[in-house]
Amino acid sequence: DVVMSHVKQITKLISVIRKKGIKKTNNLPRVFILINKNNQWSWIMSTEGNHRAYLFYLLGLKKFPVIIEDVIYRESLKFSYNVKNGLYTLKEAENIFDGISKGNFYIRGLI
Repeated sequence: DVVMSHVKQITKLISVIRKKGIKKTNNLPRVFILINKNNQWSWIMSTEGNHRAYLFYLLGLKKFPVIIEDVIYRESLKFSYNVKNGLYTLKEAENIFDGISKGNFYIRGLI
């Protein structure tokens, strides 16, 4: 059901883009910037604009406007809520962060 819902949304968006072009909006996609221990950055989508970001990629666009929700430094994970409350150990949080920032893990939501 989830896959079919996404297919329908993407199909509809492609149809709208073909008819009207890419519409400017204030409802921009939202991202988190992840900065690893070597100061290299990557990003992960937040909750808004995922379908548009996928479409922009498929349409060959190299840049698109976003709102940066937060910048998360790997070195600050020891202060994160779920490490402090014991849900994750620091090592587990670092492994999750590294997997996401390298593109090895698919995850919905953040640490």
